Amino acid sequence: MSSVEDIRVRLIPYVEALANVSSLNRNEAKLCLYYCILTHKITDLTSFPILTLYGEHGSGKSSLMKVVVQLVNNPVPAPQSFLDLARWEGLKINDTYPSLRDALLEDTTAFIEEGDADTKKNERLIADRYSRQTAVVRHKKEETVGHSQATTRIFGATIIHKRRGYKDPATTSRSLFITTRKEMTKPHSNKVFTESDRHEFRAIAGEIPISNLTPNNRAQDLWYPLMGLAIYISDGEWMPWAIDELYKLTHRQTSAGAFDPQKALILAILSNAVKEEANGVLLFVPGKYELSKIQNSLDQDLGLSMSINEIKSSLELLDFEVKTRRGAFRVNITGDKLKKVSADLGIEDEALSAVN
Repeated sequence: MSSVEDIRVRLIPYVEALANVSSLNRNEAKLCLYYCILTHKITDLTSFPILTLYGEHGSGKSSLMKVVVQLVNNPVPAPQSFLDLARWEGLKINDTYPSLRDALLEDTTAFIEEGDADTKKNERLIADRYSRQTAVVRHKKEETVGHSQATTRIFGATIIHKRRGYKDPATTSRSLFITTRKEMTKPHSNKVFTESDRHEFRAIAGEIPISNLTPNNRAQDLWYPLMGLAIYISDGEWMPWAIDELYKLTHRQTSAGAFDPQKALILAILSNAVKEEANGVLLFVPGKYELSKIQNSLDQDLGLSMSINEIKSSLELLDFEVKTRRGAFRVNITGDKLKKVSADLGIEDEALSAVN
């Protein structure tokens, strides 16, 4: 059995490979790495968060998936050759329901490269895959004469990339989000690991035990397996960041009232209108904000998908002033109005302390 220090050192090349593939910082790269390790412990787990790679076109989502696919346990679809990853493609969420269901094999790591669903039905399939208890799909099976009842078990890890938020709040609440960003100075690279590299990674994963941290809510359920790995290898560098991300996720879920659209809109407005200065002081900037920016905040921070017209209608119901200028809708944000609506909706958020 290797020492904890030895395991940390052996993981460094994999952290660097993930950090270099796109725009990930070191903490985000470690989140991906620990997720990959957990896929090798899947038979010991009863739930597995969805890893959602979220970002605009050309931000490196596919490049990241093509590196991750080499490290996970039982990838679906499995590349025919890691040397020819340019041709590998993941599943499509808008495939027919039966074909997607049958592709989500139990105790595998499913890769969905086109993850923006037209309907909620296939998204709910992904959400159900999160828990071993709920990942049982009952359906009719065609026989020579008539039909019979069949059961397909689909529990497993899921890695999906998207450009829009989820339509189904249940899928959002079961997801860990990593936002990829375009960086012209950091070209994307499909790092190809050798068979020796992959064998070494499987060996490391086999030496790390599953932690028995007991979650009290959905956000902890998502983060605790990853934190358990970090605690075991004494990754004191990553833990403060992870704890902060867990706190923010828990706070957002509580503040948003299980993703109530009106509360979520106010949180998205706060994320645009309240900025943290270099000295840590929060600064509220009143003014007219484009609805497209609020829409981006809803997608990126809460994983919620709302059209511009839906946002406009919801804001007008809250008595905000929305006008159009040069073809873009803008909402007028004042401190008094923002405080009143937040109080009416029962929103408690640190950013409100800056609103005057």
